[in-house]
Amino acid sequence: MEFFFKKNSTTVIAYRFNVSRRTIQRVWQRAMECRANGVPVDVRSKKAKNSCRKRISVELSDVARIPLHRRTTIRSLAEELGIKKSTLHRWFRGELRRHSSSLKPYLKEANKNVRLRWCLSMLDHPMIQNSLK
Repeated sequence: MEFFFKKNSTTVIAYRFNVSRRTIQRVWQRAMECRANGVPVDVRSKKAKNSCRKRISVELSDVARIPLHRRTTIRSLAEELGIKKSTLHRWFRGELRRHSSSLKPYLKEANKNVRLRWCLSMLDHPMIQNSLK
Protein backbone atom coordinates (compact mmCIF):
# COMPACT_ATOMS: atom_id res chain seq x y z
CA MET A 1 0.00 0.00 0.00
CA GLU A 2 1.50 3.32 -1.09
CA PHE A 3 0.92 6.61 0.67
CA PHE A 4 1.41 9.85 -1.18
CA PHE A 5 1.53 13.44 -0.05
CA LYS A 6 -1.08 15.87 -1.19
CA LYS A 7 0.07 18.81 -3.27
CA ASN A 8 2.30 21.23 -1.26
CA SER A 9 2.32 18.91 1.79
CA THR A 10 6.12 18.65 1.77
CA THR A 11 6.39 22.44 1.62
CA VAL A 12 4.03 22.87 4.58
CA ILE A 13 5.78 20.22 6.67
CA ALA A 14 9.21 21.60 5.79
CA TYR A 15 8.10 25.05 6.86
CA ARG A 16 6.66 23.72 10.12
CA PHE A 17 9.87 21.87 11.07
CA ASN A 18 12.19 24.54 9.62
CA VAL A 19 14.01 22.16 7.26
CA SER A 20 14.26 21.89 3.49
CA ARG A 21 11.65 20.19 1.32
CA ARG A 22 14.24 17.68 0.18
CA THR A 23 14.80 16.58 3.79
CA ILE A 24 11.10 15.84 4.22
CA GLN A 25 11.06 13.93 0.92
CA ARG A 26 14.11 11.90 1.93
CA VAL A 27 12.60 10.96 5.32
CA TRP A 28 9.31 10.01 3.65
CA GLN A 29 11.13 7.87 1.10
CA ARG A 30 13.04 6.01 3.83
CA ALA A 31 9.78 5.39 5.70
CA MET A 32 8.18 3.98 2.55
CA GLU A 33 11.22 1.71 1.92
CA CYS A 34 11.00 0.36 5.49
CA ARG A 35 7.28 -0.39 5.04
CA ALA A 36 7.91 -2.05 1.69
CA ASN A 37 10.56 -4.32 3.23
CA GLY A 38 8.29 -5.18 6.16
CA VAL A 39 10.61 -3.76 8.82
CA PRO A 40 9.67 -1.20 11.48
CA VAL A 41 9.91 2.36 10.24
CA ASP A 42 13.22 3.92 11.31
CA VAL A 43 13.96 7.43 10.07
CA ARG A 44 16.69 8.31 12.54
CA SER A 45 19.85 9.96 11.28
CA LYS A 46 22.39 7.66 9.69
CA LYS A 47 25.28 9.72 11.02
CA ALA A 48 27.53 8.15 13.59
CA LYS A 49 26.92 8.95 17.25
CA ASN A 50 30.00 11.16 17.56
CA SER A 51 29.37 13.27 14.48
CA CYS A 52 28.46 16.54 16.19
CA ARG A 53 30.74 19.29 17.47
CA LYS A 54 32.50 18.38 20.69
CA ARG A 55 31.45 20.70 23.48
CA ILE A 56 34.09 22.04 25.83
CA SER A 57 33.05 21.35 29.39
CA VAL A 58 34.50 23.88 31.80
CA GLU A 59 32.78 24.81 35.01
CA LEU A 60 32.43 28.51 35.68
CA SER A 61 33.62 27.82 39.22
CA ASP A 62 37.02 26.91 37.69
CA VAL A 63 37.45 30.57 36.74
CA ALA A 64 37.11 31.63 40.38
CA ARG A 65 39.78 29.13 41.44
CA ILE A 66 42.40 30.72 39.17
CA PRO A 67 44.41 33.39 41.01
CA LEU A 68 43.53 36.94 40.04
CA HIS A 69 47.00 37.75 38.68
CA ARG A 70 46.67 34.82 36.24
CA ARG A 71 43.30 35.90 34.82
CA THR A 72 43.82 39.57 34.10
CA THR A 73 43.56 39.20 30.31
CA ILE A 74 41.50 36.97 28.02
CA ARG A 75 44.69 35.41 26.73
CA SER A 76 46.00 34.47 30.18
CA LEU A 77 42.62 33.19 31.37
CA ALA A 78 42.18 31.08 28.22
CA GLU A 79 45.63 29.60 28.73
CA GLU A 80 44.86 28.74 32.37
CA LEU A 81 41.53 27.11 31.46
CA GLY A 82 43.04 25.28 28.48
CA ILE A 83 40.54 26.64 25.95
CA LYS A 84 40.78 28.92 22.92
CA LYS A 85 40.56 32.70 23.23
CA SER A 86 37.63 32.81 20.82
CA THR A 87 35.65 30.39 22.99
CA LEU A 88 36.32 32.47 26.07
CA HIS A 89 35.38 35.62 24.18
CA ARG A 90 32.05 34.02 23.28
CA TRP A 91 31.50 33.21 26.98
CA PHE A 92 31.98 36.88 27.86
CA ARG A 93 28.98 37.68 25.66
CA GLY A 94 26.75 35.44 27.75
CA GLU A 95 27.87 33.40 30.72
CA LEU A 96 30.84 35.36 32.08
CA ARG A 97 30.98 39.00 33.08
CA ARG A 98 33.99 41.29 32.91
CA HIS A 99 34.92 43.10 36.09
CA SER A 100 37.24 45.97 36.78
CA SER A 101 37.51 47.92 39.98
CA SER A 102 36.12 51.45 39.87
CA LEU A 103 38.07 52.28 43.04
CA LYS A 104 41.57 53.42 42.23
CA PRO A 105 44.20 53.55 44.95
CA TYR A 106 45.53 56.96 45.94
CA LEU A 107 49.02 57.95 44.89
CA LYS A 108 51.70 57.68 47.52
CA GLU A 109 53.83 60.72 48.31
CA ALA A 110 56.84 59.37 46.42
CA ASN A 111 54.71 58.79 43.29
CA LYS A 112 53.20 62.28 43.58
CA ASN A 113 56.68 63.82 43.64
CA VAL A 114 57.83 61.81 40.64
CA ARG A 115 54.73 62.82 38.68
CA LEU A 116 55.18 66.49 39.61
CA ARG A 117 58.84 66.43 38.50
CA TRP A 118 57.83 64.89 35.17
CA CYS A 119 55.15 67.56 34.63
CA LEU A 120 57.65 70.30 35.46
CA SER A 121 60.16 68.87 32.99
CA MET A 122 57.57 69.37 30.22
CA LEU A 123 57.23 73.10 30.94
CA ASP A 124 59.16 75.81 29.10
CA HIS A 125 61.46 77.12 31.91
CA PRO A 126 62.52 80.56 30.56
CA MET A 127 58.91 81.74 30.33
CA ILE A 128 57.94 80.86 33.89
CA GLN A 129 61.11 81.77 35.82
CA ASN A 130 59.81 82.74 39.24
CA SER A 131 56.14 81.79 39.05
CA LEU A 132 56.61 78.13 40.13
CA LYS A 133 55.66 77.26 43.68
